[in-house]
This record gives sequence, structure tokens and C-alpha cells, in this order.
Amino acid sequence: LTRTTPLDADINDAAALPATLERLLAAHGVPDGVVHLVTASSSGKRLEELPPEDFRRTFDLALTPTFILCRTLAERMRPRRSGAFVLFSSMYG
Repeated sequence: LTRTTPLDADINDAAALPATLERLLAAHGVPDGVVHLVTASSSGKRLEELPPEDFRRTFDLALTPTFILCRTLAERMRPRRSGAFVLFSSMYG
């Protein structure tokens, strides 16, 4: 790696995320790669005890913003025909 820039951004507001990403892209340029660690809190219940509403909340907090992040950055990486994503998650999201 010739340059690594750690960025901390709250991605939980899916509606505001595209504008946040545009600010980051304007400040740092299009990345060659992205390492993304999402943390989402669940009720702490085991999968078989997890109510559907808790799963939906966790899904909305973890997976939806991750999709928006990857889609937005992939669109910007596409003209170069290169780029990589490494995504980390928990068992709940």
C-alpha cells in the first residue's frame, strides 16, 4: 500500500450517506480499495430467539448502508476498471 487513509464515518443515515460519500471523495479522491467494518447492535439473542423486528432493525442498520456505500463507490471506480472491497461483519449483520 502506498497510501492508506483511515476514515471514520457514520453510515447509519442512509438518506445522508450519498452526500457524506461525495464529501469524502472530494477530499480524498476515488479509492483503489475499501475495507469496511460494520457493527450493528442486536438484542443479543441467539438466532433462533431473535424476533423478526430485531432482525429487520439490524439489517437496516448494517446491510442497507453497506449496499449504498459499495454501490456509490463502485460507480466511481468503474471508469478505472479496478478497485476492491473487503467487507467485515458480525453474525447479525
